[in-house]
Amino acid sequence: MAYDMEGEGVPFVFIHQAATNRRLWHHQRNSFYRKYRLITVNVIGHGEVSWPSEELSIERAADHVQELLVRLKTSPAFWVGVSIGGGHFHENDPEPPSVGSSIDTR
Repeated sequence: MAYDMEGEGVPFVFIHQAATNRRLWHHQRNSFYRKYRLITVNVIGHGEVSWPSEELSIERAADHVQELLVRLKTSPAFWVGVSIGGGHFHENDPEPPSVGSSIDTR
């Protein structure tokens, strides 16, 4: 999984919507990385991350994000997602005190 991580402190995980990539969040970077650990990810099948050979689902994409966070030892975290990116948080159903913010998510 392709990701960028910078800063220190409480982790904020930013997840993009379909047909974009982690660069969607470049305007938020300066507001967050000086105070928090900013993590922006490319969801499976987007950006430098190739499309999977099996069927892609929001559940599988959420699992990939969660696996990355476990590997980075960044749980709990604040999650910010737009559209389907917000669905990754809801599908992942993280344990409290993780907090999610979904923007334009149904």
